[in-house]
Amino acid sequence: MQNLKENKRCILLFSGGIDSTTLLYYLLNNGYEILPLTINYNGRNIKEIEAAKKILKLKGIDKLIEIDLPFIKEYVFLKEEILKNYNGKLFRASGYYIPLRNSILVFIAAYFAEIYNASKIYSGHTYEDSNKLPDVNLEFLNAINKALQAGSYVAKINGLKYEMPFIKHSKFDIAKLIIKYSVPIEYTWSCYNTFSEHCEFCDGCKNRNLIFYFVSKLKNKVYI
Repeated sequence: MQNLKENKRCILLFSGGIDSTTLLYYLLNNGYEILPLTINYNGRNIKEIEAAKKILKLKGIDKLIEIDLPFIKEYVFLKEEILKNYNGKLFRASGYYIPLRNSILVFIAAYFAEIYNASKIYSGHTYEDSNKLPDVNLEFLNAINKALQAGSYVAKINGLKYEMPFIKHSKFDIAKLIIKYSVPIEYTWSCYNTFSEHCEFCDGCKNRNLIFYFVSKLKNKVYI
């Protein structure tokens, strides 16, 4: 019996940051047809969206699925209301945490995967994210895929799955991929704040500077 050709169309959760841009280049180099998806939540910096569009244009990708979700806010804007409703119970979260963000994004991506017959949903989360966020781990990944299999035609037809290929990758690992795939990280946006330039003091900027440091060191060596 002749094997059916593998469906390599995927939905990529794409922010325009370093990790998702590295994943974009990784997927393109592995023959994937990419449908990028980005979410415009409340307070998102326009610079991040501009970065995403510029990077996609560099690769000749014209279509970006943009979804406006103004009701979605970061913890820094929700903290007072959340703490009031938890009656003083311990609720630890960084200022940039968004409640159930990854769950929301993945199921929106699954909606478009069903329309466009995509076989994969990808996000660029790294090992560092798994230590900070409750919805970036293998248990969550397995639960999402079980839900997709139970609740979508596209999963039943072509086995749609959500994957986080970099979930075990450190920032150093990402730097190696950046060099391997010639990722133009200078066009990415990492700052969590809404300034016109990178602030250099938020976690996003600190991680960005670390990546640039690793890349500069690795470029002085032979990497295969």
